Amino acid sequence: MPDNGDDLTADIRRAFRDARRAGRSLPDYPGTIPATLEAAYLIQNAAIREWPDAVAGWKIGLIPPGVRDLYPQERLAGPIFARTVHVAEPGEIVDIRAIEGGFTAVEAELLLHIACDIAPGSVAEDAPLPPLIAAAHLGIEPAGSPLSAINDLGPAVVVSDFGNNAGVVIGQRLAGDLETLLGPEPPALRVETLVNGERIGEKPLTAIPGGPGRALRFLLRNLGRRGITLPQGAWISTGAITGVHRVEPGDEAMVTMEGVGELKVRFVPAQPLE
Repeated sequence: MPDNGDDLTADIRRAFRDARRAGRSLPDYPGTIPATLEAAYLIQNAAIREWPDAVAGWKIGLIPPGVRDLYPQERLAGPIFARTVHVAEPGEIVDIRAIEGGFTAVEAELLLHIACDIAPGSVAEDAPLPPLIAAAHLGIEPAGSPLSAINDLGPAVVVSDFGNNAGVVIGQRLAGDLETLLGPEPPALRVETLVNGERIGEKPLTAIPGGPGRALRFLLRNLGRRGITLPQGAWISTGAITGVHRVEPGDEAMVTMEGVGELKVRFVPAQPLE
């Protein structure tokens, strides 16, 4: 996917960047909504270059079937930045920055840890996936944006603001066979999401459409078209298992996975970034 360096979207990128850094919300989308996903990824590419942090991984999200006639992709992608990667110690509650008046959500996820550098276009569509993966972990993706209506405005808006990502929380490692886990029928492990002690989502790991392996193949195609190498050590968040559960600053959430463990997070009001 070529990047023409078009400055027509500079105001959009600047508005999101400044709001994220300041920890303040945006009342509306700060410009003309991208007409296509390709245009949205050009905004994302430029915004990544301008953000003062390294990309440490990628989140994958599902595009609702009802809008795929306008945005003909099954999934979308956004960067996870290094300073927002949290490794949870047993029993720890991880604090997550949440912008008041913006969008914040908790998502139960399966995380994949990349085992080797993957250059654009270097993995065939039918190539085995297990050699690419060092481990799989229980995780939480805190979704986050300064724009409260980001999901309501559609996938192109989501893509243009870093995929509506606010980091990743890494939990316990899954035991077992990566080939099965990444296949079309992964283990049906039960996953629960609780907010302030109330169960708000419960689904099996198989709720990820096509399984985490299909999500990874999407990402490899996406990054390949954009000329982006996926480096060894990157973390991949493969998609919300129990759903996208909106939260507010002050809320606490817990995610559990059958036979694996649990993760806890607390959403705290965003302070300006240094």
